[in-house]
Amino acid sequence: MNDTKTKLATAYEGEEGHPGDSYELIRARLYCLASGRFQCLVHAESGSNQGHLEAHNEADLEGRGNTITEAIDAVRDDVEEWDDWLSSQERHQLLRTLEYEAEDAELQTEAE
Repeated sequence: MNDTKTKLATAYEGEEGHPGDSYELIRARLYCLASGRFQCLVHAESGSNQGHLEAHNEADLEGRGNTITEAIDAVRDDVEEWDDWLSSQERHQLLRTLEYEAEDAELQTEAE
């Protein structure tokens, strides 16, 4: 099986802060797989900035679908329930930004 994938979009929410601060970050990436399906990977972490980021808590999710929306929807409920990381509005914005950027990237690829 060919696991080649092309990154379509990345979205981030949260901040790293400054040394001595705590931080919360969520990063979401959307890929187009060689099969034509889509994969959404979400990584959340919180911890302390010691001049370098020291993660204390981490979580990862993966969703797949036949469309960009299906792949994102496969992780949406779990991301929305992550009340330990960022606000509900920030988590919602993260997935909306990812979806829009992926759609734009896909349209640009089709136009080329």
